[in-house]
Amino acid sequence: MFGFKWSNICLAIIIFVLPGCGLFTGEIGGISPDKVIILDDVYDPSVTIGKGEYIAVDMYEPSASNYRIVGAFFDPTMLDLVSYVRQEEQTPQRVQYLFKTLENGSTTILIKMEPISGGTVEVYKSVSVNVSKN
Repeated sequence: MFGFKWSNICLAIIIFVLPGCGLFTGEIGGISPDKVIILDDVYDPSVTIGKGEYIAVDMYEPSASNYRIVGAFFDPTMLDLVSYVRQEEQTPQRVQYLFKTLENGSTTILIKMEPISGGTVEVYKSVSVNVSKN
């Protein structure tokens, strides 16, 4: 009986703890990004990355100012949204997007937000992305 209970506890730890570890080791959705952009103190950074590489965009959820993120807007011919993670267990909450670059060129990722009570959608953060061969 004790052995069965112990094995259930170990299984629960594996199921609930290990998947979250990827968020702290630099992986998002099981993929290690080639570049990580932290948008906490910046609004419109610029990044250069190679075609076929992964870029992670990480930021605070604007809930402290009574807003919520409503999505990322980007050129789907240049970028593919691979993963979206909302880290609700952290305070303040964080949001991470993982993109794969598809084509060479320049584009912008716009992270938009709206008031929690409803209202006009606004740009919360922006990232200029230059995809190059090198």
